[in-house]
Amino acid sequence: MATRPTRLIILAVTVLLLTTLLSAFIGQGVSRYAAAQQPPIPPTPTRPPTPTPPVIPTPDIPKYSFKGPSLDIPKEARQAISDKDFIDVFCLTSQWQMELFYQVMDIWGPGFIRVKEIATPMGVQVDIPDLAALKAQGKAKVDAVCAAASVEVAQSAVGELLSFGNATQDTFQQVGKTIETRFRDEGNKLAVKIEKQANDYAEQEKTRLTKEMSAKVAALIPKSSGGSPPNMQAIQAQINTLVQQTVAEITQNMEKYVNGIVEKEVGPFKQLDALLTDLGAKSVKARAADTPRGAELKRQAIAKRKQIVQRMLDTNITRAKTELEGARADLELAKRNDPSVKNVDDILAELARDRQALERKIDTALASDVPGADAEIQFRAAIDEFVNKWTALAQQAEKQRPNAITIRDRARPQLILAKAQLLAGAQSITLLLSQSAGKTDSQSEAVNAQAAQLAAMKDKLNALASRIDQAIATLDKITADSPVKPLMELLDGIQKEGDALQNDIGAGKATASKRESVFIQAEDELAAFVSKPGTEWDSVKEVKPSWRAGWTGTGDWYLSRQGDKLTYKFNIQNRGVFYVWVRDWDDGKHQPGSGAIDMEFYWGSGSAPLKNVPENTVRNNQHQWHQVGQVTLGAPGQIGFSVLKSATTSKAAILDAFFLSTDPNERPPEAPPIPKKTQTVETILIQAEDETAVAVSKPGTSWDSTEEVKPSWRSGWTGTGDWYLSRQGDKLTYKFNIQNPGTFYVWVRDWDDGKHPPGSGAIAMDFSFAGGTAQLKNVTENTVRNSQHQWHQVGQVTLGGVGQTNVTMTVTKSATTTKAAILDAFLLTTDPAVKP
Repeated sequence: MATRPTRLIILAVTVLLLTTLLSAFIGQGVSRYAAAQQPPIPPTPTRPPTPTPPVIPTPDIPKYSFKGPSLDIPKEARQAISDKDFIDVFCLTSQWQMELFYQVMDIWGPGFIRVKEIATPMGVQVDIPDLAALKAQGKAKVDAVCAAASVEVAQSAVGELLSFGNATQDTFQQVGKTIETRFRDEGNKLAVKIEKQANDYAEQEKTRLTKEMSAKVAALIPKSSGGSPPNMQAIQAQINTLVQQTVAEITQNMEKYVNGIVEKEVGPFKQLDALLTDLGAKSVKARAADTPRGAELKRQAIAKRKQIVQRMLDTNITRAKTELEGARADLELAKRNDPSVKNVDDILAELARDRQALERKIDTALASDVPGADAEIQFRAAIDEFVNKWTALAQQAEKQRPNAITIRDRARPQLILAKAQLLAGAQSITLLLSQSAGKTDSQSEAVNAQAAQLAAMKDKLNALASRIDQAIATLDKITADSPVKPLMELLDGIQKEGDALQNDIGAGKATASKRESVFIQAEDELAAFVSKPGTEWDSVKEVKPSWRAGWTGTGDWYLSRQGDKLTYKFNIQNRGVFYVWVRDWDDGKHQPGSGAIDMEFYWGSGSAPLKNVPENTVRNNQHQWHQVGQVTLGAPGQIGFSVLKSATTSKAAILDAFFLSTDPNERPPEAPPIPKKTQTVETILIQAEDETAVAVSKPGTSWDSTEEVKPSWRSGWTGTGDWYLSRQGDKLTYKFNIQNPGTFYVWVRDWDDGKHPPGSGAIAMDFSFAGGTAQLKNVTENTVRNSQHQWHQVGQVTLGGVGQTNVTMTVTKSATTTKAAILDAFLLTTDPAVKP
């Protein structure tokens, strides 16, 4: 028996969190000093209130935080990875992170000294940590990690490094708390001091200005003289003005005095605030930028860590593949009972995809521009996702694992039903034969003609029914401890017999219904009409192309330019509707439909087109079958069809095979036999500009006969242009070889604008070869006459002697008329179905 699916699906992908992540100082600047607020002075001659003293800043000392995951290394990892690899990761990562520590210490070392210089005159004592000693201790801890003789020693050294980091954090936190407390106390003292000085000054000003104001008021009140009473209303107005002036003077003096105190006392705090803010900004900047040595250590640490993770993945995946192969039968059985179950190939394919996806996520997490903490989170999440998925699949597989009892319970009812159907089929054949025996009607004669085949089919049906009886008897003896493998072999054997019998029945039905199907390899074309301007993307037959997958036969056709055409032929026994399939290739990198083709089927005087047939929609860099439509083929016998590229685009039509069937449910075979050609077909294509000799008169007129090279004023030419043959007797000569004698159907591709009498551009075609001649007289121009070159068949000639023959073809303008013979190409073929 195969191993249990659980064992083979679980992947012991070890989460190797082997780094000690040291986060550097994060400097945060203290808040700016709040300016002294000056409340309004009420209009009273008493002393004005004292302004609020400034807010004393609390320095925010950045905290140095050492962080690190658990250093436990799973057993599977220790077995697959050497101690040296683990120690290298510990060492490189510790060195890299300690380099960040040194950078920050180099900023805060001089900074702390300056903090102390500012704070001491303020009465604040700051105990500065010995940063040089801390750096030395950190280096010693890292050296211990790198010098470890085993993983266990390295783990212990990293633990000590973590403890050192935590202690360092506590030291800096305590410095911050101490400065914060002492600055708060100093701030409170300063507030009391400013308040007292303001009060004392206010009392002095009050006493002074009160005396001055009393004297001024007394001067305003006149002494009694027995005369008219004083104007008290005017005097009161003068006194009010005096009071307002006094209040304004008190206010101005107080503001000036208090601002002087504030400026003197708060200056050091502002200086300290600016210093701490600057140190914090520099710390953040240093943490974000590695030194050259730090960057190299980081690169090495990341590469080593990724290497270890990949090695663990590959080790476990290799083991999983081995166990999967051992359990292939179990999984196939589970899938048969439940189509949602994945078989071995499905699992391996999904595992390969997930492996690639995990590696991409690890690359993203370990990218040099990802912050350390974020990288660790992404790294762990990627591996956790991978492990969790495959653990869940293992649990699911365990639930789906088949046993003999479940197989029996599912298979027995199906076998009973199959047996009943087989016996009913055998009985129907018996009845059909008995009813037709001795009768002469057409239906009975058809049955009697197949009596032997029907009798043989009945025997097969009865034999399989007996085999099912035996299988049911075996199932009835099954117990919970019965092995699964022999039971599956028994059921598989019955299944194979049933499939073979079903194929026989299908073949019989196909014969009875006159079902027809045709398979054609794309490379078996009768003729190819493609332009060859000499670019790398010219249309071409690809023979056994190693760069493409899924082709059949000997290769495929790469059809690239608009109008490039392939022609084929086949025979059908009956007219009717045929469903058309195309097998082609696409990589999904181009616009859908950019590889479209036009197909046309023709016979006698009829034709059936399929226009703008797009490529398949699977687009997985492999040839795929897809149904493209249906056509009604009008008569038994030979059918010709052509395939041409619909448009010149960035996507070629890459064609492997074609399939036609009268059965809408019949799919093309994936690996069909290469059909044999029933006869040798010869097709010769000649460009008009490829003449071997020219004999034309040149009197010097504008309408002299001439070869037109890439004429922009004409449409539809192929090759490099066409020939303008204008005068009677002007002549072009061509030479070609044929392999076998026979009748050749002759086609001419020429141009006409419909502005001249029909036939005024006629030519004569003479053929000569060893032992004979042939001639086509008065070959007229095409009848489409739409100012574009068109093909038209002009007749047939018998050419050749024995074996290969050299043929000379001479084309002559029949008469001097207002219409030249404008010739693009000639085609000779032994196949009457070929349509260029």
